[in-house]
Amino acid sequence: MDRTKMFQHCYALKGRLQAGPNFRQRGSTVASTFTAQLEFSFREAVKLLVVDDDADTRQMLSVYFSGQEYSVATASSGKEALDAMKRNGHFDLVLLDLVTS
Repeated sequence: MDRTKMFQHCYALKGRLQAGPNFRQRGSTVASTFTAQLEFSFREAVKLLVVDDDADTRQMLSVYFSGQEYSVATASSGKEALDAMKRNGHFDLVLLDLVTS
């Protein structure tokens, strides 16, 4: 994926997070409860973990999300991601590169 497409995906993701979940179903207690919990958690800074072995990608995503009510942590490997989760507790969102070297 080239850098332009990556930025477009980041903007699209940011828009979906700010808009909140749009998957409510009438009469669904589980969906309504989950939606309410998500909306409540998004009032505070969203804790985001970016996991990617490419340093440029990590930096770009970190810079993009850091100034917009996101608390961003980064990791360059699965091991670093697990260590970050142990140190920081839970994350609201993890952006994960599935193909790492």
